[in-house]
Amino acid sequence: MDKRDRFIAELRAAAKSRGLPFRLDKARGKGGHAVLWLGDRFTTLPSREIDPRLRERSGRLSGSNDTGCMAECPKMMTFSYPAVFEPGDGEGVLVVTFPDVPEAITEGHGLDDARNMAADALGVALLAYVRSGRGLPRARRPGKGSELVAVEPAVAAKLAVLIAFREAGISRGELARRLGKDEREIRRVLDPMHPTKIGALDAALRALGRRLVVSVETLPAEAA
Repeated sequence: MDKRDRFIAELRAAAKSRGLPFRLDKARGKGGHAVLWLGDRFTTLPSREIDPRLRERSGRLSGSNDTGCMAECPKMMTFSYPAVFEPGDGEGVLVVTFPDVPEAITEGHGLDDARNMAADALGVALLAYVRSGRGLPRARRPGKGSELVAVEPAVAAKLAVLIAFREAGISRGELARRLGKDEREIRRVLDPMHPTKIGALDAALRALGRRLVVSVETLPAEAA
């Protein structure tokens, strides 16, 4: 049993002793992040061997401020949040946390890997927010020692569809009618954990009175 499996076993035992439900949602995304639930709180967990520093942070299962943006979100949503990169205990390991999204915790070997893992963990955490009916945290401005990390484009589009659908106040059947699709297909589009092609998400956004806008940014010099 490796460190990750031992950590999961410890949390499972802690949940049982406290009479709390425990659930481990299977890994998804490029980084293979799973979502570990303890009661109504959760944390992301990468599929690789975990650093002791990450274990310490994840073990807190911190709750967010949940000051939500599931309704009345800004007109332009980028799903970018400040991330803090700190050295782990292992050589070359960087542990990444998000002050505004405490459930999104991950690590990487070197800066490039840490940035990629951070984007994946953030996306998995935000989708878990939506799945549990919570509002998305509002992002503060990046401060000293942090940098903005955005979710993967497909995840951003999925989040935008889920938020727009909730704000529209229509049924799945009505969205299916607008798109000329079967309602079963719409259920998959609206499933936070089901991967959906960007084209289908763009069409759903247009049917909800929104549009998908793509922008390109220059990476910091270290990652170029």
